[in-house]
Amino acid sequence: MLSTASAALAQRTAPFSLGEAREEQLRASMRNHGYFALQPGELPWSVDLGALARGIELLHAAGWPPAFIMAYDEAWLVAAQMAPLLERLTGNPLSFDWMAFRVPPGQPGFPPHRDKSLGLSGESGMRADGTARYNTCWIALVDVPHTSSCLMCVPRGHDSGYLASSESHNPVASTDALCHVQPLPLDKGGAAVFSHRLFHWSRGGNTHTADGAPAPARFALAITSIDESYDVRYLPQTALPLPPLPIRVALAAGQVFAHPCSYHSALTRYLLSLHALHALHTYSAYSTSHSQVFAYSNHERAEIDAELLWATFLAMSHHFDDSWVRRVFEAKHRTEA
Repeated sequence: MLSTASAALAQRTAPFSLGEAREEQLRASMRNHGYFALQPGELPWSVDLGALARGIELLHAAGWPPAFIMAYDEAWLVAAQMAPLLERLTGNPLSFDWMAFRVPPGQPGFPPHRDKSLGLSGESGMRADGTARYNTCWIALVDVPHTSSCLMCVPRGHDSGYLASSESHNPVASTDALCHVQPLPLDKGGAAVFSHRLFHWSRGGNTHTADGAPAPARFALAITSIDESYDVRYLPQTALPLPPLPIRVALAAGQVFAHPCSYHSALTRYLLSLHALHALHTYSAYSTSHSQVFAYSNHERAEIDAELLWATFLAMSHHFDDSWVRRVFEAKHRTEA
């Protein structure tokens, strides 16, 4: 069972410590390869990651995007527990640009990409010592073996486009380059941390396990950390460990618009329940009953879905960084164009 207001759970959340020798080893891996992996035994989580995976599955069954797992304490406590270690290893505090994933068996996740481009100025987002100003921490909520939709990447040493200005560079364009592809399978509770310039994707997992049983879906959380000289932090660091429920729901709604590549179908498929509207105290403005909503045609319901998601975000948008709010507005307008 997941919670939405557990102060006691937050008090039991202790940050991770790996020891200086191990932490320096991981920093070196980030500089040399663009990523490092943490094993479950190094990360004694204070919350039940399996409950988060089950929560995402229940959200999916109810028609909610995976991002709405951020309504629950456990997702925030995962980030709060990880934040001090990430900042020590990368030099970057959390940015609150978070995502959640549910990938069905046999399907890939994201296609090959880099999380951030160099931009028109050619700013690489790298410090003089070779560390990145933007990192993603990808946390496996279930076992993600190499037969599943695990992460795949091209290490920095084999990627001439890692710091190149041309975003069209594909480090696996030739068959010879494929031998440098590195899979990143993870056991439940493990994490992969990588820079914004790592060329990565998630493979299409097998539809069945080795014994012929249907393969399970893959569940993961991704949290990011940034140097504010490079990008914006959506919320102040004081939002941790547990911001008010309305802000959590608004962040999830904003992410649906901000990341159309992962949630574009949400605007036409997902209905934000009246539970979320109650949390935002906007029920009086949107008092459509469940029976009325489900009586609408698909086209009418799609318009209601987008309207409710947008109202949810707008109600709390003053709590977020202005730059991110503008990005959400721009993404919404692109969706409507």
